Amino acid sequence: MLTLFLLLSLETLPTAIEQGLAVGSWTLLYFVSYVLIASFLLVNVLVGVVINSMEETRQAEAAERRRLQRVGSESTVRQRIEELRDALDGLESELRQFDHERTRV
Repeated sequence: MLTLFLLLSLETLPTAIEQGLAVGSWTLLYFVSYVLIASFLLVNVLVGVVINSMEETRQAEAAERRRLQRVGSESTVRQRIEELRDALDGLESELRQFDHERTRV
């Protein structure tokens, strides 16, 4: 198991191949196939972790965007209410002026 783990890191591959060739020529096929398959699996695991992390980040950004849109729509409503209050204050002042002018006449 230790040899297979070290082969996975590709650190001792030349040494393992030399020792395997001393036993038999078929060991070269075993080591090469193991290294190719293990490297392929390891790269796929790393790509999976990166993609999963990117997906989580995308979901967090989408949630933040939705929250900001809600806050933005609330501020738009508040802004509209303020505009309506200002318009109502203007109408009230005009009515007071009209009443004031009507009582003078």
